[in-house]
Amino acid sequence: MNRVFEQTGISKCQILNRSNISIFFGDGSSNFVKNDEVFVWDDDMFQCVHKFSVGEPVLNIGIQLTFIYIVTQSKIFAYETQNGKLIHDIETYLNPKGLLSLCGNSSLSIIAIPGKKSGNVRVIDCAALNKLDQEFTAFDHEIQQIKLNYDGTKVATASEEGTLVRVFDTTTIYSISFDLNSHYIGITSSSKTIHIFELPDFNQQSNIKKRKEGTDRSIMKVKIPSQEYSICGFDKKGYFYIVTKSGKFYQFQIDFQQQKMTKKSSYNLHSKSD
Repeated sequence: MNRVFEQTGISKCQILNRSNISIFFGDGSSNFVKNDEVFVWDDDMFQCVHKFSVGEPVLNIGIQLTFIYIVTQSKIFAYETQNGKLIHDIETYLNPKGLLSLCGNSSLSIIAIPGKKSGNVRVIDCAALNKLDQEFTAFDHEIQQIKLNYDGTKVATASEEGTLVRVFDTTTIYSISFDLNSHYIGITSSSKTIHIFELPDFNQQSNIKKRKEGTDRSIMKVKIPSQEYSICGFDKKGYFYIVTKSGKFYQFQIDFQQQKMTKKSSYNLHSKSD
């Protein structure tokens, strides 16, 4: 796509993947593209299909398959990409840099923005605020940069001085389950990876020391296709089960000595076995 709009004063333009859809806003130097308006351009139709007026200068924009984001000094507006409907009007701490980070996977709707307090970061899934909406303190002063990884599971923040970078895990824990002997716990989360941890014997000082030093990690893990809400559980025969919100059921056999999980079956509870 190569279009020239002369003397329009466009400040920033962003294309949706490699599609015919792009968004842009002005720098205030032209009445054609004002600095408080964002245009959605369809290059196949060679016309503007949506125009958003937010009533204050636009500092940044972003686009995913599901949402278009407009950043002002104290708000983030999220519009549906397809029909231009305003879905979220999110307040932030003063954001003169227009900080906004979208995860690299444009089919997701996860963004990272300044929180409601100086130095805070907020990570939300605009398609499912009830699943992911976390705000945490990164620094005790203003943030210079925010960056999400590809799938939105981690966010990196840089301090105003530029000398410190902190990375946070954005995963939401869905469920925790003990085995019958309380030697292990299973954890499901908004990540596709399910973890099993071995619990230390808190009566043994060596194990307590090991845990404090942070050397313990999950001894087994397995990935499932979906990031949807899920729960897990053990039984007394050495099996581990996962059930997702949509009804997908997984059964794994666990070999604790070899620290190995073997998938035995999976099927949808609402239909017949795979």
